[in-house]
Amino acid sequence: MAGSLRTSTRTLARCQMQAWQAKNYTSFAYLNLKGELRGNYMLDSLCKAGFKPAIVIEEDSKLAAKGAASLKEELQKVEDRFPLPREMSEIAAEHDLKVVSCKNNNDADCEKFLRESGVDMIVLGDCRIIKDHIIDLVPHGAVNVHPGYLPDVKGNNPYIWAIYKDMPCGVTTHFINSGVDTGPIIYKERLNCDWQRVPAAGKPGFSLQELLVDVYKLCGKVIVEGVSQIKAGAVQLEEQPPSNPDDTFRLAPPEVRAAAVEKLEAGLYYGNSIVAESDRKLKESEFLSEGDSQVSTAAESDSKLKTLLASEKVQPQAGSQASA
Repeated sequence: MAGSLRTSTRTLARCQMQAWQAKNYTSFAYLNLKGELRGNYMLDSLCKAGFKPAIVIEEDSKLAAKGAASLKEELQKVEDRFPLPREMSEIAAEHDLKVVSCKNNNDADCEKFLRESGVDMIVLGDCRIIKDHIIDLVPHGAVNVHPGYLPDVKGNNPYIWAIYKDMPCGVTTHFINSGVDTGPIIYKERLNCDWQRVPAAGKPGFSLQELLVDVYKLCGKVIVEGVSQIKAGAVQLEEQPPSNPDDTFRLAPPEVRAAAVEKLEAGLYYGNSIVAESDRKLKESEFLSEGDSQVSTAAESDSKLKTLLASEKVQPQAGSQASA
């Protein structure tokens, strides 16, 4: 145990050095799948907060078109209450952004744009998995936003799987490495789930479309907070523990998606009351490091953890459905 703790400490020290060096970045590139509204919203949020990329590189591909059309179709169902995120052309015009396109964010054209732009950091919007040869082009790393609470919920459709398996919903920004959603965590936040209530008779529950709105709004908030902390040199990185690739979720099949939506609409997903396994382990390690002899059983530990985590109750983010 002592050896593994020392190894973990050394790894975390290297991560903290990476974060400290990243504060010296001079410019960044923003990579996104063309037409992806969640990625557009994150870029818009960054620009409004004063973090303007030197270049925006959009992937114009069948993958991008399919994903963009799917999300837009869902968001249009609640457009009367929640205006759609702005299109790239409008964001670029307002903030005087340079926007170029490639067929794949891992291809030679993307590599050429990155080299010619002279950026030293990458920020990812909604993007395919970026390969090492692209990450290695920038000395201060690549920052990703994952619409799930890491390290608990990795992979595709994290909010669907979280609801289906009664896991926490949230958003995480992290440095990327060669794994999938495994890089050191910069900042993460739970999605406020006070809106999950068993609906009164005849009234609809919370819809998938409303959830998607809350998710993209939180993505915008979290990426701004993450880049703000990087620039201020205030990041306290959280190293992710080794994980089994089988624990990384794949695209949710139709039956899983349908079951999750049914649970959500019925008000039967109680997200705020779920203790994330990663938070439980973190608090547990703090107990042990403090020599807490009062926690002698798993039941006692869970009880004390829930008390502490309850004191850190998830707060509604500004503009969310919960506060609307």
